[in-house]
Amino acid sequence: ESHYSAVGKCLLAFSSNKVLERFKGQDLPMYTKNTINNWDDLLIELDNVRSRGYAVDNEELEIGLTCVAAPILDKENNVIAAISISGPTSRIKSDNFDTIVNEVKNTAWKISNLLK
Repeated sequence: ESHYSAVGKCLLAFSSNKVLERFKGQDLPMYTKNTINNWDDLLIELDNVRSRGYAVDNEELEIGLTCVAAPILDKENNVIAAISISGPTSRIKSDNFDTIVNEVKNTAWKISNLLK
């Protein structure tokens, strides 16, 4: 059930098409009104995650909770993990949102570079 978490979206977005194909078509349970629960919308979101280089859980599992995640890549640029920060939406989606995103992305980049 990777469709509602920022880490799960990172793992899906940066995985090979072969991996993604194994999951396509599975039920996407809805946990809140913000949960992506159909594959067309999820595939659009995964494209956005790849373009931005990070994913957001926008209160998709629990109202009031937001998470930002970025992928960790190995020396062949395969996704092997993701790093995230979660917290109350009021803190994450604040004036510091861009700083939070940049810190998560930079940390993921540093870890990825240590693996290369």
